[in-house]
Amino acid sequence: MFDEVLAGSRPGEVVFEVERTFAFLDAEPRVVGHALVVSKLHIDRVYDLPAPDYEELWAAVRMLAPVLQAVTRTQRVVVLVAGFEVPHAHVHLMPGNTRQDVFGREPLNMTADELASLAATVRSEIGRIRSHHPG
Repeated sequence: MFDEVLAGSRPGEVVFEVERTFAFLDAEPRVVGHALVVSKLHIDRVYDLPAPDYEELWAAVRMLAPVLQAVTRTQRVVVLVAGFEVPHAHVHLMPGNTRQDVFGREPLNMTADELASLAATVRSEIGRIRSHHPG
């Protein structure tokens, strides 16, 4: 399923990609900026990933969370590893200001255009950060 997002055959705006990991905005977000950071390796649980894949996934989380916080102008980004719906190692990043902002919400009704616009902003911010802090 996640590889279909990366390939463009399933909805989801890819905002970041490196060798072993990619991130995309959830097509049915619980909050504005809800993103998933996904291992390209098809393994069920995050903690079962080989060390290089695990480290790259968490490096992507570390880089992307403050980007989402800045773009959405929120106080924090909840980092959640659940894995109940899709048995493929991934991490949810959910920007918010309160617990109620993030948990127990129904999906938002964001249009494809709204998601594309937000994704473009996220990609631009990632590019800006990486140009100032290469590596």
